[in-house]
Amino acid sequence: MTTQEVKEYYGDTPEQFCRTLCQSCISNDWYCPTLCNELEWVMRNFEKAVEIFSKNVVLGAKYGADLILIETMNDSYETKAALLAVKENCDLPVFVSNAYGEDGKLMTGADAAAMIALLEGMGADAIGVNCSLGPRALYPIVEEYLKYSSLPVILKPNAGLPRSEKGKTVYDLSPSDFA
Repeated sequence: MTTQEVKEYYGDTPEQFCRTLCQSCISNDWYCPTLCNELEWVMRNFEKAVEIFSKNVVLGAKYGADLILIETMNDSYETKAALLAVKENCDLPVFVSNAYGEDGKLMTGADAAAMIALLEGMGADAIGVNCSLGPRALYPIVEEYLKYSSLPVILKPNAGLPRSEKGKTVYDLSPSDFA
């Protein structure tokens, strides 16, 4: 979408835009060019990460978001920084989903049980998994969430791991297989 198309669809002011979307989203692609640098940066600058995430939270709450969505986090420390920013800056519901690898762990090694304990202990309102793998591959991880979590569980898979073919992003699952 062009900037003009976004304005026409969502509205011209921040208030209209946030009310249309209903959520403020925090993801992990906001401050560093590569994932390895990003995770290393958070580990060295935890308080700064909380501060940066906080700015997003404050704006979302100010302009009428109904909830905060923290998603596609692949590190427990980074997830903790984002959730802490929410808890310190607003009282909106917060949903948190992490991106797991084929080994059933986050990129930095945390498993579902560790994340469930962390997220429930910090006061998330719903938790789960998103992106990374397809629905079948995420099934065992979601089973763990359903078994151990006392919170609502989120499942937002990809249609498999994305890859590039001839300059285009493609997925292993067709739309009908994904559905």
